[in-house]
This record gives sequence, C-alpha cells and structure tokens, in this order.
Amino acid sequence: MAGGEGGDPVQGAMTLRRLLLPLLDGTALVGSLLAAMYLRFDQTLEEVLAYDRLPEKVLLNVSVLMVCLYYSGAYEDWPLQRPIEALFRFVRGFTAGLVVLLVVYYSIPPLTVGRGILILSLIFSLLSVLSIRGLYRWLGEEDGFGERLLILGTGTTAQNVAREILKRRPW
Repeated sequence: MAGGEGGDPVQGAMTLRRLLLPLLDGTALVGSLLAAMYLRFDQTLEEVLAYDRLPEKVLLNVSVLMVCLYYSGAYEDWPLQRPIEALFRFVRGFTAGLVVLLVVYYSIPPLTVGRGILILSLIFSLLSVLSIRGLYRWLGEEDGFGERLLILGTGTTAQNVAREILKRRPW
C-alpha cells in the first residue's frame, strides 16, 4: 500500500480514542470555569462572556490543568488503571495545577480569576472529568467495545502475543 492508503483500522481507532479523552476533558474544564463564573456572580450568560480577559483566563486555566493532568499520568493506560490509582493521579494533577495557577496569578495579576471562581471551577472540573472518565470506562467495558481473551502458556510466543494485544488495544 502506498503512503496513507488503506491503513490499520485498529491504529485509527486507537488514535481516535487517545484524542477523545483530552478533547472531552478540555471541554469539561472550559464548561466548569464558565459555570463557576456564572454561579459565583449570578449573572446572565452574556455578562459572563463579557468578563474581563475571559479568553486568556480560560486558555490559561485549561492549559495548566491539562498539562498537569498529563504529567500526573492521568492519560497513561487509562482503562488499565485501578479506580483508586486513577483518582490519586487526578487529585495529584489538580493539586499541581492549583499550585501552578496560584504562582501565575501572583506573577501576572490581570489573569487572576478570583478565589471563589477558582475553587468552584476546580471542584466542578474534578467532578466533571471524573464523571467523563467513569462513563468512558463503563462504555469501554460493554461487549461491543471490548473482548476478554485468555492466553494459555508462558513461553516467548505467548508473551509476544500478549504484548502485541496490549500494544494494539484500542483504548
């Protein structure tokens, strides 16, 4: 096959699923920040969208939290993580994100969103991202999205087959 024709459908599904979680997480983080602003000030949506430097503040908050989640290991082998391990990774990522945001707010005061908004948005973000991940895990365990497989043996062939299956796992 010449470059780009055909392709491996498993690799395509794997790429799509790897991109889906960060996209959903980013959307949840943006929504959480806007919801926190809406609830904190009890304003209309138009007034919230007219908030001073809103695009920069949203971009900063979402970027910092996404990077901290990435480096805390929240995107590594998500379906293979135990739920408590995943929770610890998320709490570690959100805590690191909070510290980084506080340093940035201290360094660049015009980008500050305020304590009330920050706390509300972190709570909403943590709950929404964990809910998305729970839904993703639940859907991934349905029969249509995954299979169970038993490999008999411990030889090199069995180990190679297991490695290849784990490497090609679609999520």
